[in-house]
Amino acid sequence: MKKFTEKEKKVYKENLKKQTDKMQNLITELAESYKNSPEDYLEFLEFSSKFYNYSIKNQTLIMEQNKGASLCGSFKFFKDLGYSVNRGEKAIKIFVPTPLTFIKIPTKSGFDIKLISEATPAEKRDYKNGLIAGYKKTSFKIGNIFDIGQTNIPAEDIPKIFNYTTDTKLNLDEQENILIDFAQNHEIEIAIDSTSALTIRGKYNPLTNSIIISDKLDQHARIVTLSHEIGHALLHRHIEIDNIPTAHKELQADTISLLICNKLNIPITDSRKSHLAETLSLLDEKDNVLDIISPAMSIEKELLSELEELKETELNCFRQKTNDDYEIEL
Repeated sequence: MKKFTEKEKKVYKENLKKQTDKMQNLITELAESYKNSPEDYLEFLEFSSKFYNYSIKNQTLIMEQNKGASLCGSFKFFKDLGYSVNRGEKAIKIFVPTPLTFIKIPTKSGFDIKLISEATPAEKRDYKNGLIAGYKKTSFKIGNIFDIGQTNIPAEDIPKIFNYTTDTKLNLDEQENILIDFAQNHEIEIAIDSTSALTIRGKYNPLTNSIIISDKLDQHARIVTLSHEIGHALLHRHIEIDNIPTAHKELQADTISLLICNKLNIPITDSRKSHLAETLSLLDEKDNVLDIISPAMSIEKELLSELEELKETELNCFRQKTNDDYEIEL
């Protein structure tokens, strides 16, 4: 392996810092723009659902660099599948977590901290034998990924390779059944009841882990409201919610609701967009949208995976009922 000079190491670190700062600034600027544009925020959430294996910051970076991306992987990822990235394609830059091990070398005045990779063979041996203390830390480097559209994978092979299925549209009854089943899985009680005011569409009670939905709503509004209150149930049951600003809580619940709506093909109405715009407008100037919604995005993968399973179960029940009805008619 090539040994780099101290000068080369310094230049590399300076260039890496410049690129890292540029990417971090881009994320900050995009987060700020979401406060003033509900449309951009909705677009980001729809995009993020395709990349729930990535962190929220990397989702933002991928979208900004390639809005048409649908499935990304490293050069090696596609190579291991037997395909390759097309020549001349520009990589998408993301942050990649890198575990680092540091060791503490005893000195007369205390300790010198050194990366294990830069330690001498004797120091590595002493660390392995427990004679030298150390600690681990996660750092981030810049990595390259590519979208599937940048590779030579034929379109007809994609469903076979990645187990893609046609996205079946759900009717209102199916959408509502899935949310009710989801709530039951999380021991959330749901009741349809009259509320104290016409303006209250629904309410979540963290003490009883229960949701009340207004009986004055039509089915679509009932489903959307239920998805929002489920957001509160998932995020705000076991925390001191009084310590969280109302606008933050509402945006977090809205984010869960919108992820659910995207997954179950529930239309986002103009009134829904207006509600989101109002919530975003209540944020303080210093608020960072991505930081606020971090609790919601941290459970995105589990949320969407569970909804996919419930969706498949609901569709199987529908298919079975259809087959039974067909046999009866015969």
